[in-house]
Amino acid sequence: ADVLATWSLIDPVGDAVFRVEGGGTADAFAVLEVPAGVSHPANATNLPPRIERAIGRSLFEHEVFMASVPTQQTQLQGVLYRESDSDRWLGVFYQYVNGLVRYLVAFVGPDEPGGPVTLKAIKSGPVNGSISSLGFRVERDLDQWRMRRSQNDGVVWQNMSQGFGPEKIPSDFAPDRVALLVGDLPPTLSLPAPGAIAAYDRIRTYDPTDAWSDEDGVIGSGVPSILDVVLDGGASGGGSAVLLEPGDVLLTE
Repeated sequence: ADVLATWSLIDPVGDAVFRVEGGGTADAFAVLEVPAGVSHPANATNLPPRIERAIGRSLFEHEVFMASVPTQQTQLQGVLYRESDSDRWLGVFYQYVNGLVRYLVAFVGPDEPGGPVTLKAIKSGPVNGSISSLGFRVERDLDQWRMRRSQNDGVVWQNMSQGFGPEKIPSDFAPDRVALLVGDLPPTLSLPAPGAIAAYDRIRTYDPTDAWSDEDGVIGSGVPSILDVVLDGGASGGGSAVLLEPGDVLLTE
């Protein structure tokens, strides 16, 4: 099969653990884990540990589903779009805040060319009801963005907005990287960062010419998973858990 994506490991702090569980099987997960006691923020000056790949289209729709749910204050997981040649990025996250799982759409960039880079919350809200898994769909149509979310089944999707245009996200924002991440922060000045685990199960891209292309198995569908790992360009690992190190890459076919 043609390789649709090569995911690289990025670990800014140097303490994250990356692994694939069940690689090459119908129940595969890309797992990102950070320890307690050290901050792994997503803000105007920092990005947390992540797996990242290049994207090159101005029209796309991505679907990401997570088997993990944040359960401690400040834990963060989700998808991030960034420009590799600037500080600008757009994030669509789930985070745990004051006893609730909440969704957050945020944009980082200057208000005007040459100005200071700031983080702006575009949209946020609670995720109500029972939660066993979480998902996002992110669609870009030139300068229009649409975000939807799902929980538990990945069948019912709720609009997080009818669409964000240039008044929220600059029309010249042209991300060439997409990332799946894990993060945390100290919940108070006197408490350490809690640590966090994010397990990514479903990674799909929608192309209007050939519909959904599975980059991993779909929850409950019986569709074979093809998430795999290549260790330093050598032998691939599948089935059991495989610990990843810098220099390894994830391949989704």
